[in-house]
Amino acid sequence: MAKELPYFKFEPNQWENGNIQICSRENKGLFIDLCSMYWSRLGDLPVKLAIQKLCAGNTNALNSLFEENIIAQKEGYICIDFLNEQLSE
Repeated sequence: MAKELPYFKFEPNQWENGNIQICSRENKGLFIDLCSMYWSRLGDLPVKLAIQKLCAGNTNALNSLFEENIIAQKEGYICIDFLNEQLSE
C-alpha cells in the first residue's frame, strides 16, 4: 500500500441507505474486510485470494455480495466501484 493512500472515504449515509443493508451482519463484516484488503492492494484483488484469505475457502460467503450487486467480479478480480473512483482520483 502506498503511504499516500492510508485510508478510503466512508460515507455513513450511503452505508445506511445502500443495498448493503439487505445483507446479513456477517456479510456486512466481510464487505468491510474486502474493502480494506482491496484498498491496501490498490484495487488488485483476485477473487481466489479473497476467498482463501477472508472466507476460509467458502465461495458461498462472497456469492450474496455478488448477487446483491454490492461487489462485482471482472476477469477473476474483485471490483468495488466506490473504491475504484477514489483510487483514480
